[in-house]
Amino acid sequence: MNLILLHPHEVEAARRGEPVTWPATDERARHVREVLRTGLGECVLVGVPGGKRLWARRVAASESRGAVTLAVELESAAAEAGPSPAPLPVTLLVGLARPQTMRKVLVEATALGVTAFHVARTELSERSYATAKLWTEPGEPWRRLVAQGAEQARSTYLPTVTHHRFVGEALAALAATDSAASTSRVALELPEGSEGRLATFEPPAAAHRAVLAVGAERGFTEREQAWLREAGFQLRSLGERPLRTETACVAGVTLLAARHGWL
Repeated sequence: MNLILLHPHEVEAARRGEPVTWPATDERARHVREVLRTGLGECVLVGVPGGKRLWARRVAASESRGAVTLAVELESAAAEAGPSPAPLPVTLLVGLARPQTMRKVLVEATALGVTAFHVARTELSERSYATAKLWTEPGEPWRRLVAQGAEQARSTYLPTVTHHRFVGEALAALAATDSAASTSRVALELPEGSEGRLATFEPPAAAHRAVLAVGAERGFTEREQAWLREAGFQLRSLGERPLRTETACVAGVTLLAARHGWL
């Protein structure tokens, strides 16, 4: 963790002037003790989700064995640690893949700075993926993965995650929020089904946002490709090598953002 995000109830406690305590079982407490090795009186970089980055001082008050207690001064200018990295104006539409793949996508794409995920079950997705523990277990484990990505990038911005029953539903949701004139839209495909390489993509002059669509393990079907084209997506490739979904997401977001001059 390059930054540790506070939970909403911890932010509220800090607003009341109360210290924030992480029990010994909290991974954040273990990180402070064993990785950062932060001593009493020393500072830890923390973040308010969607807000400030702050230096929080480790204090002894109310600590039980192995717990970590921090004094978080939300309104102190001296405690502020500079602005969080701005998110990229990139939305990622990704086909529902196996849970271990989606874990990597959520962490790495969040670290890169995407503003939103739209996760859609494709016609080639396994039905069981939608009911995996990642999405259905109490506590919503996917939220922790998004937080991990933000913490890696020292960012306080947490992208939204929206689920869709099929690709057409995701495209309809995107059409309702993004103007075609102001948004460049690209879907990744293998070279034989594409209109050229993403590395040579020329964004529309008026585009100040982008949407990248990446299929699950077996890509998009012909019908889904037709839906994408109808929705204004250009089908582009990353080259001749078939890539894993998580690799395609990282490479695609990076290249698309670079083509717009956002990196």
